[in-house]
Amino acid sequence: MEPFIVVDNSGMIIMWQLQSILWEDRQMALFSAMRILNTQLKGSLKSSMSGHGCNWRADTAYFKSAEDCCQVSPGVLNFSPAWFHQAHEICIMESGVEKWLWETLKTTAILNSIICVIHPGMFRYGTLGCNRLRELDGHRDPSQSWLSIYTSMAVIANREMPIHQDHHCYIGWYDFLATVGPYSNTEMEMASLGFKSSYLPGTVSALSSHVVSHGISACAGERVCYAYLMWHKVPHRVGFSMLMGLSMMADHYQDTRAETISADGDSAWRLYTQIV
Repeated sequence: MEPFIVVDNSGMIIMWQLQSILWEDRQMALFSAMRILNTQLKGSLKSSMSGHGCNWRADTAYFKSAEDCCQVSPGVLNFSPAWFHQAHEICIMESGVEKWLWETLKTTAILNSIICVIHPGMFRYGTLGCNRLRELDGHRDPSQSWLSIYTSMAVIANREMPIHQDHHCYIGWYDFLATVGPYSNTEMEMASLGFKSSYLPGTVSALSSHVVSHGISACAGERVCYAYLMWHKVPHRVGFSMLMGLSMMADHYQDTRAETISADGDSAWRLYTQIV
């Protein structure tokens, strides 16, 4: 299946789907690195049947059983180079996370380059925030290992995903998903758009997930999703206002509307060939 874009009635691109754009060696780098986090993944899940409050994102009901996952343990972990105090007893960078970040560094650079092409304003906003973090004493060490222009990341192993929207994603921003692993027979459903798409290993999706309700079906095999998210509180904390971010988004969409976007997806194909 060829890459495609989804455009709203005002000319905004609200979704990019770049099928199998990551080369196999980059896919393997992301998948293999997850083994470093197996110990943490095993302790990340909860059961909605336990009687305690449980968010669906970590509910065992949506994950494969551990017995069916011989390479990467089912689970979900969240990371950020500069989140707010959580009263953790240990430094997470001492539990294999720094090694995992270095193992995925080259692929992260490729993902950054894709964002730079499809959304220069968001790339600039994220880069400015990350550069500022590296100048601050309290964040210098962790931010050296954090290359993504996004402020947080969720790594999700062997989970299907019910239809949902992500309200942290401001209109004009993109959440960024990369799916990898030895799996097959999976679809992404965009319920609010009324269609489904095959979801092949190596596919990268950028979507305005506040607008586009989406979900991922169960798969045959093992699958890992790297989900990159932009939380405006982190750049704001280091001196970059939300207004600055929205201004960059507006500039981007004014440029986008000025271009002619063909209905047959030629724009997505031009982007695909430019990146490759």
